[in-house]
Amino acid sequence: MKRHHAAALALISWYLMVPPAKSTGEPDLRAPLSKWVTDGSYDTVQACHKRYQDDVQRALTFAHKIGHDVSSRIQNEKCIASNDPRLAK
Repeated sequence: MKRHHAAALALISWYLMVPPAKSTGEPDLRAPLSKWVTDGSYDTVQACHKRYQDDVQRALTFAHKIGHDVSSRIQNEKCIASNDPRLAK
């Protein structure tokens, strides 16, 4: 990999994004990414995915306490690169 490519990749961070809720409380998976909520920022996609997996495990474990809608929103989180153009729309 060329040096300037490596430098460009180093500037990318990863966001764990949670979909907004519809008026019914369910996740709005069709909402543009610019409307999603950032739940964390990570240096690597691996760290982001690890957090996502941890969140899903907790959501499944505590679904009876946090409710189906919240659990469903957590299970639909996504790791998105900070330079993803969909974040600006």
